[in-house]
Amino acid sequence: MTLHPWQVHAAAVAGELVPDPDTGRPVHAYDTVVLSLPRRAGKSLLVLLWLLRVMFAGRGMRSWYTAQSRADAVVTLRDEWVPTVEISGLAPFIGSRLSNGSEALYVPRLASASRVFAPTPASLHGQAGDLIVFDEAWSFTAARGAELEIASRPLMATRPGAQTVIASAAGDVDSTWWLNWLERGRAAVAADTGRGICLLEWSADVAGLDHADPAVWIASHPAIRHAGYPDGTIPLAFLEAEYERDPAKFVRLYLNVTDRAGTAGTPFDVDRWDALATTWNRRGAVAFGIDSSPDQASTAVLVAGIRRGVPVLEVADYRPGQWWAVERVAELCDRYNPVAVGLDPVAPVGAIAAPLRAAGVPVVDLQLRDMTAAAAQLVEAIRTSSVRHVPHPVLDAAIAGARRRHVGDGSWLIGRVDSGVDVCALVAGSIARYLHPDVNQSAPGVF
Repeated sequence: MTLHPWQVHAAAVAGELVPDPDTGRPVHAYDTVVLSLPRRAGKSLLVLLWLLRVMFAGRGMRSWYTAQSRADAVVTLRDEWVPTVEISGLAPFIGSRLSNGSEALYVPRLASASRVFAPTPASLHGQAGDLIVFDEAWSFTAARGAELEIASRPLMATRPGAQTVIASAAGDVDSTWWLNWLERGRAAVAADTGRGICLLEWSADVAGLDHADPAVWIASHPAIRHAGYPDGTIPLAFLEAEYERDPAKFVRLYLNVTDRAGTAGTPFDVDRWDALATTWNRRGAVAFGIDSSPDQASTAVLVAGIRRGVPVLEVADYRPGQWWAVERVAELCDRYNPVAVGLDPVAPVGAIAAPLRAAGVPVVDLQLRDMTAAAAQLVEAIRTSSVRHVPHPVLDAAIAGARRRHVGDGSWLIGRVDSGVDVCALVAGSIARYLHPDVNQSAPGVF
């Protein structure tokens, strides 16, 4: 494999060694590496080389890799790294496991391994690590990122010289964890202590640059093929066409400039939502959605119906705690005979799914694909004015404070933890709307 000059430089800087002050043994000068790169620059190959370097550094070495979801991390391992290793000179020394749940690269003679993990606080409990890589860091909010940091630090407590790599391309206004690390990295560069945080950044994220100038593109993206670098992998002509197609998207993807233009991170159009307020008397077929806050400190019951041919959302009840909802939802079912009552069974509200069924409530368990579809459909319904709502302060606050939680390649959920407010009413509303037969004839449980 042929490396770009930037990859050689990044590996050399991030791999700099200094004597440990206690033992005198060589350890990494930087315990945290912040890597900021445009798309298609070759980040995945560099990360693979870092993982391999750790595996061959000694017996029992452990490195860990994640991205915006475990599924995305597995795709990188399976589709990029394993084929690269198999055609390299290291192939006789490295094995791979691709069975579900145990995906890894390993060096049998050294009992060393690199594994993928889910970006959740509990996924690394009881493990040890010499290198932990958080890729696609743009997809995490500050709250989720802080949880991951707290969970990962104990892995390195007994591993002198262990490193954390936080890598990403440009994000958007929701990318609060990544933006925080980017600013910390820039501050570390300015301080220039030679220890702690190392920032490796290729970007046009500088005030005053002309983002339409190909010279700026070449200076910002280290893999562009041009007269001064014929070994580049991205033709300049390709980028010219990409810029003409969508300049704003081009600046984010290929010039690595985070979109900070938004004033709020919510995916919902708050102004349009306010204009969609209405009244309703709950006539006709209805569907209910139920959700609880992450700490089960509050629960919301939302009802969806139809008024003048347009779906309407209303807060049927919202109170502290959770168990009250069993009796209340059963009472609402007796009164309105809903076509469906939905909830997310793997969320905190799942604790009352069995009691609800025991009380005779026709509970529908939504799968991940249903939850992501419900959220995305509600965004579009608000944008196109094809939904109405009865005003309620809790629901209005959730619309304004909601944040995405990315769960795949473009898929996302309304983030219960990542949002700055209690969003259980909003989640419940998205479920109720999704389950109404006049909205989705094929939704689960609709009859």
